[in-house]
Amino acid sequence: MTPETIPDATGSTPVAWQDGQPFSPRYGDRYHTQSGARAQAEHVFLGGCGLPDAWSCRSPETAGNDLECGTSGGAPCLDNDRNADTTTAPSGPACWTILETGFGLGLNFLSAWSCWQASPARPATLRFVSTEAHPVSAHDIRRAGAEDPRLQPLAKRLADAWPDATTLAAWYSGNADDAPPCHTDAESETSAEGRATPERTPRPQTSGLPDPSTTHGWKEPTCLTLRFDDPQGTVELQLLLGDAATRLEGWHARHGRLGADSVFLDGFDPKKNPAMWDVQTMQAVARHCRPGTRIATWCVARSVRDALTQAGFRLHRRPGLPPKRHCLAGEWPGTPRST
Repeated sequence: MTPETIPDATGSTPVAWQDGQPFSPRYGDRYHTQSGARAQAEHVFLGGCGLPDAWSCRSPETAGNDLECGTSGGAPCLDNDRNADTTTAPSGPACWTILETGFGLGLNFLSAWSCWQASPARPATLRFVSTEAHPVSAHDIRRAGAEDPRLQPLAKRLADAWPDATTLAAWYSGNADDAPPCHTDAESETSAEGRATPERTPRPQTSGLPDPSTTHGWKEPTCLTLRFDDPQGTVELQLLLGDAATRLEGWHARHGRLGADSVFLDGFDPKKNPAMWDVQTMQAVARHCRPGTRIATWCVARSVRDALTQAGFRLHRRPGLPPKRHCLAGEWPGTPRST
C-alpha cells in the first residue's frame, strides 16, 4: 500500500492525489478550489469573517461584546517573513474562537494560524474547534502543507503531533484505553496542557441525542486536543471526531456554548454531502454562536442559504474567488429567526 492510498480509521481512503491535488473518493469532490487552499482560506473564510481586522476591534477590555468591525472583508494576512514583527506581545483580545465544520486537510486551520502569527492585533490565544468524520493521515497533512512555503512549517508541526493510524483506528473501534499515546508538539512538552490528548468526558445523557458510537463508529474520545505554544502566544486545536451535528449537539449538552467569534463552513459539495449543510447542522452551529458571530462559506447554494436562514443567520453575498463568482458571509444576530 503506497502513501497515496492510506486508509483512515474506518478502512476507507479519505484522500487521493490526482495530478498533485487532493481529492476525496468518498464524496467525489476536491478538497479546495483550483486557486489554492491558502487563497481560499484567506479570501473566503478569514476575509468573510473580517479577519485579521476583527481582532483589533475587540480589545481584552471589551471581550465578549458585539463586534463593531468594518465590512471590508478583512485586510489581507501579512507575509510573516517580510512584513510583520511576529515576536511582539499580542494586543488583541485574550482569546478568539473559530468554529469550523469540516477540518479536511487542516488547511483553513493552518492559514488561520499563519495569519494569527503575522497580525500585531492577534489574540493571546487562538482556539480553533473543528469537526471531522474522516480524519486524514499525518502524511496527507504534511503533503498538503508542502504546497505553500508559508504553511509548510506549520503543517509539519501539526503532522508531527497528529495521532497515527493505529491510534485513530483504536479510537474508532472503541479501544481508546489500549491506544498508544498521542505525540506532543515539541514546543509544548513542558506543559501538561500542551500534550496532544483526547478528551474523555462522559457522553451527554440528554434524551433525544443520537449515540455517536452507534451512528458513526467513533467511541471515546470524541475530541482530540492539540496545543501549540509559540512566541506569539498559544494556538489550540480541538477536533471533534464524528458527524458535525452530532458532535456539536453533544458538546453543547456537556459543556454549553462554545461562544464562537468566527465560523467557517467548509464541507464538500452539498449535493454530495448534504448532511453537512442541513438545517440540523446549521442549528447546531448557531447554538455555539454569540451575538455578532460572523460566518463564512464558499457555498452559495439555495439549499444552504435556506438552512442558514432557518437557523437564524443573516446572510449576504460577497465576490467569490475565481472561478466562483460569489461566496457567502453573514452573522448571528443573537436570537433565532421567528417562525
